[in-house]
Amino acid sequence: NADIKAKADAFISAVETYLITREEPLRQELVARQARQAEEARKAEEAAKAESERTAAQKQWQDFCIASFAENKKFSGEWTRDGRFGELTLKVEKATVSENAIHFYGILYDTKLPQASISISGRCSMLREEDGSSKVDVTLYDGAYDPDEPTAEVYDGADGCLTLKLSKYGELIGIMTRASWTETSERNFALHLVTCDKSGKPQKEETQDQ
Repeated sequence: NADIKAKADAFISAVETYLITREEPLRQELVARQARQAEEARKAEEAAKAESERTAAQKQWQDFCIASFAENKKFSGEWTRDGRFGELTLKVEKATVSENAIHFYGILYDTKLPQASISISGRCSMLREEDGSSKVDVTLYDGAYDPDEPTAEVYDGADGCLTLKLSKYGELIGIMTRASWTETSERNFALHLVTCDKSGKPQKEETQDQ
């Protein structure tokens, strides 16, 4: 009996050792697979969160652009060139929103002489550039203006335009020029206009955090 028990114990021990040697790689593989699955789930969750934040930020920026170019909105500021300067206002009279841009129509005028104005049409992209701004292009048409002001050089031509960017502070920054001039032409006018409040006064800067 003792001999049989000893053999049985030895057999059981051998089986247990065999099972352990078989189970350990399986256990390690299971642990590794669970770790990979957990990491994949974490990455998927992070990607979904990042995409949600990106979508929310884009929606916030689109809303900001739409509000900036809503009907009757104004941007006022100044033009400068060669040490000379003057006041300028851009007023939106009508705007329509497409998938990725706002198309608007309005007038551009000397802030001190609103009755003398130039008709304009423009486009604001609602896609943000690397610097966080959006591109704004404006075409100038016919109108009344002071022929003694330097800006008459632009208004006199049939190719007057504004090449601007809408900043996160609600500023329009860029140049007033003519298509026949180059972007670096010394004849270009530097523009810096800011959003006006309901009373027509330039607003204080309001940062878009996204």
